[in-house]
Amino acid sequence: MKRFALLVQVMVTTFAWLMFSGMVLGVDAISISRGSYAAIAYSPATGNLCYSHNMHSRAEAEKDALSRCSDQDAEIVCWVEKGFCALALGDNKGFWGVGWTYGNGASLAKAQRSALEECRKRTTGAHIEMYLSSDGQLVWQRSKGEISVSEDSFAAIAYSPSMGKYSLSYDRRSQAEAQREALSQCDASDAVITCWVKKGFCALALGNDKASWGGAASYGKGANTDAAKDAALAKYADKTGGGHVEVYLSSDGQVLWEQAKHGLIIRDTGEVILDGDVILPAFDRTKGQDQPAGSPPP
Repeated sequence: MKRFALLVQVMVTTFAWLMFSGMVLGVDAISISRGSYAAIAYSPATGNLCYSHNMHSRAEAEKDALSRCSDQDAEIVCWVEKGFCALALGDNKGFWGVGWTYGNGASLAKAQRSALEECRKRTTGAHIEMYLSSDGQLVWQRSKGEISVSEDSFAAIAYSPSMGKYSLSYDRRSQAEAQREALSQCDASDAVITCWVKKGFCALALGNDKASWGGAASYGKGANTDAAKDAALAKYADKTGGGHVEVYLSSDGQVLWEQAKHGLIIRDTGEVILDGDVILPAFDRTKGQDQPAGSPPP
């Protein structure tokens, strides 16, 4: 009995020490060196960024980050001590969003979420451009087409077969919250959740018959948009013709693509849509129906 009590005491003490030091399994929370500072400098004119980490003071971190930027308008947009900081950019490089968390329990996901939320208030196409820990253990900078999906983000796609419309929810904190919001926005009695995902991507495929659809997700290590799109199309393959990906997104909303807003769409009604705008209306199928074949136009 005494040995068991001693074992429990050792386990509790060890857990308490791990929590105090911030050493928790997973990328989201690592054991960050005390007294370490990081800073991010950004140039709105060029869209260039520079950073510094593992410095001994805020002033030193900011000075070092700025010294690495040759752009005259570069400024410090974020700094942190013993924690994480993140920078989000969008379609307009003149605007940005930042987020940071520090101390015991510092969370990378929270820093990313704050940066995205701030950026979305100012411009479209918000995405995480970079993040780092104050001691440099973790440094990630976006390369072309790459994103870092937030750890605790959920997304869902709802679809109404009777109306042929869908609605989205992303960057929610739970599966239930994402699904509830998607269904609420769809505002149809027959709306159903076609797919949902945590820290990943989901896609919806539609076709000629609006009563049919295919929904799928890609998550975990190696998750990507192509996997989600291919799976959605595969689920639709055995249904009516005209299958295509209608929408796909990441769980945190950094990626959001909708067919209706991109490229050229020619519907069977004759309606032509380019980048979301109707450039040629649907033709009237009733015109000329009573006219004998081969007759000249009136």
